[in-house]
Amino acid sequence: SSSGGIRMANSIKSTSRKGERASSEWAMAAHAPVPLMVVPDTCKVDFSGEHRRVLVADDLQEKSRGAIGFGCGLAVGSSKFDFYHLHVHPLDRKAITDMAQNFMESMATSQLPYDKDFSEEKLFENIEAKINEKMDARLGMVKNILERSDGHYSRKIGWGDARQVLREQVEEIKPDFIVLGRHRMVHLKPPGLGKLPFYALLSLEVPIVIAP
Repeated sequence: SSSGGIRMANSIKSTSRKGERASSEWAMAAHAPVPLMVVPDTCKVDFSGEHRRVLVADDLQEKSRGAIGFGCGLAVGSSKFDFYHLHVHPLDRKAITDMAQNFMESMATSQLPYDKDFSEEKLFENIEAKINEKMDARLGMVKNILERSDGHYSRKIGWGDARQVLREQVEEIKPDFIVLGRHRMVHLKPPGLGKLPFYALLSLEVPIVIAP
């Protein structure tokens, strides 16, 4: 069914085993020209709430830029809202520590030019600064709309396993909706979703919107 330009898909079937064919909902998500909302059987959609919490999980790639715009529209549709913008960097802190150690060893053996100011903390700060720069650009797409509305914007940066970070954020925030882009879609094989949306759809009792 559809409502307000959103195609609704219910009764999600598990396709968690590798090699199983994806359900019709995956096919709809891969090709629908409008956002697709997937509603697990265990939860209900409520558009009547006066205070809406929307979580946008954004990989900051070009193909997923529609997620923040749709998420913003979903948020400002209520009188008050909390809008959470989440990005998860694939490296966790241990991996960054290991990377910094490799850099320092390479500098010590003259494989890399020596930089007296280099440190693990500097490396972490540089990675975080680049993420914030990209998130600023994303926010610029909807900033004016958010500023004219009675709501609150929160930026969140996670590290490591996106599935685990997303679950932790859902438990903390308790969002009414999660919005994802199509960046992890699989088109050349039987239509399906990649790890982050797939995990979210099957494991979190929250309506999920896949924005084209």
